[in-house]
Amino acid sequence: MESIDLNQLREWIPLLRSLLRVVVILVIAWVLLQVSRRLIRLFRDYMGKRTQDAEDLRRIETLARVFRYIATVIISLVAGMLALSELGISIAPILGAVGVVGLAVGFGAQSLIKDYFTGFFLLLENQIRQGNAEESSERDEAQGARSAATET
Repeated sequence: MESIDLNQLREWIPLLRSLLRVVVILVIAWVLLQVSRRLIRLFRDYMGKRTQDAEDLRRIETLARVFRYIATVIISLVAGMLALSELGISIAPILGAVGVVGLAVGFGAQSLIKDYFTGFFLLLENQIRQGNAEESSERDEAQGARSAATET
């Protein structure tokens, strides 16, 4: 059996510390995801008990899915950036590149982003629900009105 040289062991200590920190970051992110899902589920159940209307229940479920998605994306991105930073990968160029790409996509897909936020607020303001069919015309789009004719 070979004896382990103390100097060789000391070379591995910084790597092991970094890996341990990455594991801690991932565990904390997982716990935060579980807590956020539980809080969103509690909020959904609380709001569901306050209403008996099937339409309102579908609206609450839809908003809960949107909030769950947003929480998952934010927690995952932050944990990923922290893990990369802990592994010694500089995240400044990544953030710069993401900013430039986000700006380009924002200009290129401006109407898509606008439609996404408009749809979110239509759900939030109870103007339209999941499963409804929308009828629109060019005249309505030209006026820019935030309303939709729905059929159930």
